Amino acid sequence: MNRTASIRVPGLPAPQGSKSAFTPHGQSATACPSCRTRHIVKIVQTESSKAVEPWRHAVQAAALQAVARPFTGPVFVTFTFTMPRPLAHYRTGRYAGQLRDDAPAYPHGTPDLDKLVRSTMDGLTAGRAWTDDAQAVRIQAVKNYTERGGTPPGCLITITACEPESTYAQENALSGADARTEARADARAETGEPECSLPF
Repeated sequence: MNRTASIRVPGLPAPQGSKSAFTPHGQSATACPSCRTRHIVKIVQTESSKAVEPWRHAVQAAALQAVARPFTGPVFVTFTFTMPRPLAHYRTGRYAGQLRDDAPAYPHGTPDLDKLVRSTMDGLTAGRAWTDDAQAVRIQAVKNYTERGGTPPGCLITITACEPESTYAQENALSGADARTEARADARAETGEPECSLPF
């Protein structure tokens, strides 16, 4: 049987937003004496959404607790997001607590489902649920409302390996960042390209 992990993340799901990039005051492009390329010494990126970082941290913490070791091969991933209903969806007065007849069944407005998936996958990568989020070959996602007294807001994530994982892969899994760094070093060694000497 292929390995499966279920991760329950409590909290308010937050979408991946756009990023703003800028160079600190006084920084400018500097020519590297080794590779003769002009580099920006330092670029600062900030998230446009203040809610996304706490959500990614919540996903990371849940993944670290629920996944014993990173998945190393192709995986199927399902996301079930539960969003809180606005108070305007409920009746008032003697029927307080009951849904209005015109209350929508699904949260078809913002946040966008694809952006919720992006921010959550970033948290899974940080929580070492897998070695790289490129391993996801099939993704299923849905947004639901949470009803009063029901499942609290959050996300239920299920990761299923598409094929049995080899023992070697499990014992020698590298993080995606480490693997990419090694690949770049190997490419430089083959082509004879000098390594950039600027201290990034």
